[in-house]
Amino acid sequence: MGEINCEVCERGLSFTWTDTHGVGVCMCCGVPYRIYHYDEDNKRIPDKAPVPAITKKGLEIAKQYWSEKGQMVYPGAFDMGFLGGREATYSGATANDIEAFNDWYTTHEMP
Repeated sequence: MGEINCEVCERGLSFTWTDTHGVGVCMCCGVPYRIYHYDEDNKRIPDKAPVPAITKKGLEIAKQYWSEKGQMVYPGAFDMGFLGGREATYSGATANDIEAFNDWYTTHEMP
């Protein structure tokens, strides 16, 4: 596989893990990707490329938010929350990231 670009920020995809098995977020924009894939027998498919872990409509929303704000999209969506007194979720989302996205989302009519 060659270099894969993020579908939202369009940069080379590098990721950090979330609390959800097999899901990581783009280190630039935060869009979640399914990194590990499994077949019907629950065996890992090793050569399958990462794919967004959100719907096509979710991707449209992420692209709009990223183009307008340039901030982490869907922050903490695949994390359990703030554990052990941390100031960020496992994937790096802060309370401010989450609040900013939620505030933006509630004030925008989605496509």
